Amino acid sequence: MLLCVVAAIWTCAAAGSVWAANGPPELLGKSAIVVEAATGRVLWETNADAQMFPASLTKMMTGYLVAREGDLDRVVTISRTVASVPETGLYLEADERVLLRDLLKGALIWSANDAAAAAGEAVAESVDAFVDLMNQTAAELGATHTHFVNPHGLHDDNHYSTARDLATIAVQAMKCPAFREVVATKQFAVMRPEYVEPTTPEEKTQLERNATKLRRYAKRTYRNRNRLLRSWDLCDGVKTGYTRQAGNCLAASATRDGWQAISIVLDSENTWEDSHALLQWAFDNYEMKAIVRKGQSDWKAPVRDGEARQVTVAAAEGFETLVSKLGSRWEVTPELTTLEAPVKPGAPAGTLAVTVGDRLRVQVPLITAGSVALSTWGQVKRLSLPGRSGDLLLCLAAGVLLLGTAAKAARTRRYRVASGRRADDPRRAGNSRR
Repeated sequence: MLLCVVAAIWTCAAAGSVWAANGPPELLGKSAIVVEAATGRVLWETNADAQMFPASLTKMMTGYLVAREGDLDRVVTISRTVASVPETGLYLEADERVLLRDLLKGALIWSANDAAAAAGEAVAESVDAFVDLMNQTAAELGATHTHFVNPHGLHDDNHYSTARDLATIAVQAMKCPAFREVVATKQFAVMRPEYVEPTTPEEKTQLERNATKLRRYAKRTYRNRNRLLRSWDLCDGVKTGYTRQAGNCLAASATRDGWQAISIVLDSENTWEDSHALLQWAFDNYEMKAIVRKGQSDWKAPVRDGEARQVTVAAAEGFETLVSKLGSRWEVTPELTTLEAPVKPGAPAGTLAVTVGDRLRVQVPLITAGSVALSTWGQVKRLSLPGRSGDLLLCLAAGVLLLGTAAKAARTRRYRVASGRRADDPRRAGNSRR
């Protein structure tokens, strides 16, 4: 009895430790969410729909639109409007010429406000028009609780979003190769088109004395403000943010075992630890599972008028999905098409309905993996003759088949009767006894 009690206590303790290990992390952030990057599927959230100030996480939308809409190799002339944008910047000056690609890097890597405004103005011809594009795109993506007032995220009471909406924007932005490449960059250098390397000590001294020219003409290197990108090998994005009203914010992404997770943490005393814990929790609790393999051929489709009544079918493509390591259930249901002979390999043959939990995730197309020739009866049925000739021929063929079947049945009966008589013949019985 004592051993049973000890075993029960140990089992409960073990179960408790498993729960603790797999339970969601305790965060300092007031609002947070973690999603699968490929689908946007929510893995965990807290206060994800609370209206918050996004600070420079705004630049995810800015960067996405610039990467999607802009010619990144275009040289942009800086206007006085964007040159006067305050706080963190690249020290852009009016009439200066900068590559749009460098503006994109400046906005996403260094979180430069002037670069974000300049890039937006270059894409939409004015900052206001670009902000309209930002709001329109947010609505199209389903980020319906978001409203932008500027392209950089400097505080405005009417500039707001939610963790869920920001995750939606981040998921879409990370599908853009140019955006994804930039946010994974740890540092970059800006080389203005007007840059001329000073060659003499006098020229260097002259540039150093003139701070404005030094800002404009000197080649400058900027490090990514995303500290997690430099401290954790799995991290590959996305964007930092801070204003006094918004607090510290971070959109982070990491990739492990073939899948990527994105987290949003808003107004936290330690966004680095919160984001790392949230992403690590996702990897510890979920894994990518191959539900259907490409070429998997566990099913047969019915065939009409063929030499065979069935043909093997195979999945035309594979399907994998994220499942919980603590246990997930899924079901693969074939929806097969009745095929008409002749059947060739690669013909459409229905679909596989893949349900994970209670949700239909995908329908995988099925194709034939073999061939079936047309039967003789099928050939007769498909003869095309004028007038009533076809009907008469079908009737004749049907009669022939029926007669043939009847004759075969009669032969079988005669054989069975004859066999029975031979078995009952006493002479045969006697012979067998001798």
